[in-house]
Amino acid sequence: MEAAIPALSSTAIVDEAFATGEASRFAPLAAAHARLAARRGDPAAVADLIGHALPAVKAFAYASAALLAFCELGGNDEAAIVRGLLGPIPSVGVERVHHLLIEAVLAQKAGDTATARRRAIVAADAAERLDAPLLRAKALEYAGRGNEALAIYRAHHAEGEVRRLSGVKSQICCNSGSSIA
Repeated sequence: MEAAIPALSSTAIVDEAFATGEASRFAPLAAAHARLAARRGDPAAVADLIGHALPAVKAFAYASAALLAFCELGGNDEAAIVRGLLGPIPSVGVERVHHLLIEAVLAQKAGDTATARRRAIVAADAAERLDAPLLRAKALEYAGRGNEALAIYRAHHAEGEVRRLSGVKSQICCNSGSSIA
């Protein structure tokens, strides 16, 4: 994908976004680049992007998707920073799903698989109510329902996720060594 869109995979665009000082602009872009770096197998780039972006995020609002990525891809220190940005669970919307998924990731990193799965199931239900199938699939992965997630990814032509879950490429793992699926 990066070869097809070289301008978007350039770190110059990330630097420009950081220069705005607006988390709603730079955090999602840094998160996307961190995910690309993780898929390339470049943990140094992942750590650099998260280390640069995460400390500048001051609130959960408008950065929830990025915070989910930072929590997934980062280590325990990054997870602690993300935990500090969480407030009450939003009652509706995509931020509710992201919040629940972050709680699932935090529980998984702490070794509490049961809580991670419970939070992920609630997130999957919330994503379904939003008609957000790819977000639901991610939640189903955390809930331990990888086959259901894979079916959703296939139905929506999310080829990278299909390859990842099918084992064609290694799964994205967080720095704690636990895998998403």
